[in-house]
Amino acid sequence: MRIEPNSFDYVQNIFEQTLQETESAGKAVSLRAFWRRWLAYFLKGVAVFGGIAIAAGLNKEAAHFVGIAIAVAVAIDGLFLNHTKLLAATKGASAYKYLLKDIRNEHQKKLAPILAKKADDLTAAMEKLTELNLSLKDRLDSESKTIDQALNEVDIKALNSLSLDLERKAGSG
Repeated sequence: MRIEPNSFDYVQNIFEQTLQETESAGKAVSLRAFWRRWLAYFLKGVAVFGGIAIAAGLNKEAAHFVGIAIAVAVAIDGLFLNHTKLLAATKGASAYKYLLKDIRNEHQKKLAPILAKKADDLTAAMEKLTELNLSLKDRLDSESKTIDQALNEVDIKALNSLSLDLERKAGSG
């Protein structure tokens, strides 16, 4: 990273870089939610329409195949904890979306008075803008960290739920 000779330019660049990193993280979580949502729809469709097909009276061989497909769909959903991770990714994507929207709104709202002051006192305006950018950068860092930690906690809980320890204890008791 190159340090700008002008502290204003440096802070402006750091704020813009942090904003772009947050946008990128939000897009990644949104993409993960999108694919998990489509997997959930697909698996639910297999289960629902497979059940309807069996109830409609498929022949024995077709019903056997459809029953296996339903069991596989349910197993995939349960094994990969798709529903749990889908909810977390959707909440995370929404949190990123609202964080970015709020940061942009606050920046625009507080920028107008700073720019109005620019003609009278350029140095004071630059200082205020630097303070604003640092404040918003710190907020982006803090709230992004909170979102990422929440997503990681869901992943850890989901992985813990895959443990066979409970089944072992139930079998030995």
